[in-house]
Amino acid sequence: MLEAKFKLEVLGDLKYFLGLEMARSKQGIHLCQRKNTMKLLTHRIPRRNLVPYQIQHNDTNGKEMSEPSLYRRLIGRLMYLTISRPDITFIVNRHSKFMAHPRTSHLQAVHHLLEYLKGTPGQGILFPTAQSLKVNVYVHTDWGS
Repeated sequence: MLEAKFKLEVLGDLKYFLGLEMARSKQGIHLCQRKNTMKLLTHRIPRRNLVPYQIQHNDTNGKEMSEPSLYRRLIGRLMYLTISRPDITFIVNRHSKFMAHPRTSHLQAVHHLLEYLKGTPGQGILFPTAQSLKVNVYVHTDWGS
């Protein structure tokens, strides 16, 4: 239908589009952002110490950042990663609330997330070829806190 309306040239299977990497296999289509993840990890500030995950972040913990644009750019890049990484969506959304007035504790917590990404750069979403109506749901067990 598109060829009837527009002049098209078929270049082959889609492999890379707007930072999203697609790979076809017998299991299905795997969508990830390995290149974007690796680029994000190379352009970050080194983290000095690990912040425990249980820390409750608010508007008063830590000192105000001298360059809040650093935090904003980092969160913006992480938001784009959530397209293919639903496992980080909750924590990125949680830290995006502090973009107006970020503090050093917020940046340290985001660096904790970057350490996780460092260990799983090629993780993404698999759209399986199997026709199944089974729904898998994963729940954060500590969501209430």
